[in-house]
Amino acid sequence: MAEKHWILHVGSGKNFVNSKHLNIWGFKSCDKNGKNLNKNFMNSVKYGDKLWFVQKGKYIAVASYKMHQERLLGPLVSVTMTNDELGWIGDWDYELHYFDCFCLEALDLTANIRGQCSIRKYVPDTQIPEEEQKEKDDIDKGKDEKKRKRNKDINNIKDNNLNIQNDNKDKKEVDLVKEYSMIEKYRKVFLC
Repeated sequence: MAEKHWILHVGSGKNFVNSKHLNIWGFKSCDKNGKNLNKNFMNSVKYGDKLWFVQKGKYIAVASYKMHQERLLGPLVSVTMTNDELGWIGDWDYELHYFDCFCLEALDLTANIRGQCSIRKYVPDTQIPEEEQKEKDDIDKGKDEKKRKRNKDINNIKDNNLNIQNDNKDKKEVDLVKEYSMIEKYRKVFLC
């Protein structure tokens, strides 16, 4: 069976960077109300699946999945490494172990991901035929002119007065499966 690709948000990236040399990253299995956040990932991920780490809308690394395990931290003895040993801040009840980590920051790969989900399965965008896309764009142009004008005005204020530019505005999402095959060819350059 073909390997799956997963997208993992690493927040500020500090914990990821601090434990990257150990090939470990932490995640929460449940939210504060006990709702399982990553059940699909925990039940579906397999050895060798590709893990794409995202920070601030950019893919910063890709690695191959090895395993995940519950963290066992005790008041006297800890079976797994402590936050201090890993350089982590926060409460993470699971460790994710990986191998063959490639650093991707130099490639400037855009991740156009929406939503709060910290771990999700990668599903490539489906290509819309050109005629259908044009029709869709024409419909979108006519929708809610006030909202578009307001957003344009807000963006102009940001760009002009605050000198803020959105680097992702005109960039397309990359096809992770194709990108991985290219990265793997240059493994000596990108290995973390």
